[in-house]
Formats: sequence, C-alpha cells, structure tokens
Amino acid sequence: MPKFMSLNDLAAGSNTASVTVAVKPAVSIYTITAVAGKGGQIDPEGMISVNKGDSQTFTITPDGCHQIDQVLVDGLSEGPISTYTFTDIQQDHTISASFVFPSRRVYNANTGMEYEIIQQAIDAAQDGEIIIV
Repeated sequence: MPKFMSLNDLAAGSNTASVTVAVKPAVSIYTITAVAGKGGQIDPEGMISVNKGDSQTFTITPDGCHQIDQVLVDGLSEGPISTYTFTDIQQDHTISASFVFPSRRVYNANTGMEYEIIQQAIDAAQDGEIIIV
C-alpha cells in the first residue's frame, strides 16, 4: 500500500517526493449553424457542435414540389448543391439552404415530369399521383 505524505511532512524535510502530472490538452468545440428555408430540409439542422479538426457533412433535400435555389456557406453561394462537407474544422461556420417552386406550367410532383398542357399530365399520370398546375 503506498504511503501518503502530507504537505507538513514534506515541509519538515522528512521525505521527498516526485510527482508527475499529465495534462491533456482541451478539445476545442466549434458550432455549425444549419438552417433550411421553406420548401425543403437540411440534415442535420440547427446548431451542430463539432470538435476541432473534424468534418461534418450536410444533406440538402427539397420538398416534392420545390427545387434547391442555392446553398450559402459562410455567406457565400455554393449554388444549388445537394450536399456540402466542412473539413478540418477550425472555426464556427454557417450553412443555409433556400428553395424555389419550379416555374413549370404543368408538373407531376411524383415523377418530376413536365408537360405543356394539363391533359398530357392527366393522361400520363398513375392513380394517386399529384399534378400541379
């Protein structure tokens, strides 16, 4: 069983001791704020905590009747991309996605097909499919 010495024992000079202290460096944690506008999602969304040096991937998905307009990363446009990965994170970041409704005249929301007139869309549709005019 090891013998424990008090500070008084050491101060009195009765014994000497060697102490080794290992210090583990603190891990820096950064925040990525991810926001999706109306018409779609970004995953993960919200305030995401990430360790320094790690990577984090985001997936951008429009709702059935929308398409990705643009993705802003730290305020700069990356265009209408569906994924973005931050690598070797050394600071806080932001990512936001905006979505638009396509400017098609007649659109099958299930198949993504576009038509010139509604009758074409109706003729091509299967039961339960949604036609948007």
